[in-house]
Amino acid sequence: MSLSHHELDETFRLQRDDQEEALRIRIHRAISWLGRAEKEKDDLDARFIFLWISLNAVYAQEFGGESKQVEQVRNFITSLLTVDVKRRLHGLLLQNYSGAIRNVLQDKYMFEKFWESGRRHDSSDAWKASFAASSKDAMDAVLANRTVDVFCHVYQRLYVMRNQLIHGGATYGSKVNRDQLANALQVMEKLVPLVIALMIPVKENIFGELAYPVLKDSTN
Repeated sequence: MSLSHHELDETFRLQRDDQEEALRIRIHRAISWLGRAEKEKDDLDARFIFLWISLNAVYAQEFGGESKQVEQVRNFITSLLTVDVKRRLHGLLLQNYSGAIRNVLQDKYMFEKFWESGRRHDSSDAWKASFAASSKDAMDAVLANRTVDVFCHVYQRLYVMRNQLIHGGATYGSKVNRDQLANALQVMEKLVPLVIALMIPVKENIFGELAYPVLKDSTN
């Protein structure tokens, strides 16, 4: 990973006392799950899942279907870009576009409408036009510096992998989806630590309230 759990945690400890509570909790939770992901050297399924939890920790305000999640991600990244003055997020997306990110965006098995078509026994191949349009829009977004749009396209593809694993749509350790999972991990391993790193210097909570805040009178 480009930024380790240890490096992020050390930096966070120096700045967390000046942060608003909800923001501090988000970062603390995200770093904890990033650390758990790092322990999974060989278990790619577990590594992806823990990285996904870390990503959820930084942006989620409530939970719902894919459309709700994409809306939250869009709002989150829009806020994140206001503090990303060096445009590090766009740089990461652009730098890796020709590699793992492009592989993720151009893989039909990480496009939800491909699977919807199969479930509905739709032989029209209508998903192909949608897939081509989505891939083109992602490329256009890169060229036009539309960082939020690029991120959302990538997120939607990763969300398909997330669903396959979390909802039992793939066999544990399966050889069938290894290429997709490997590409997804390459993206997540760079993306998640950078997002956390960009949040650490922020003092005010610009990312919304927590879906599950810490309750002072809780015994859990």
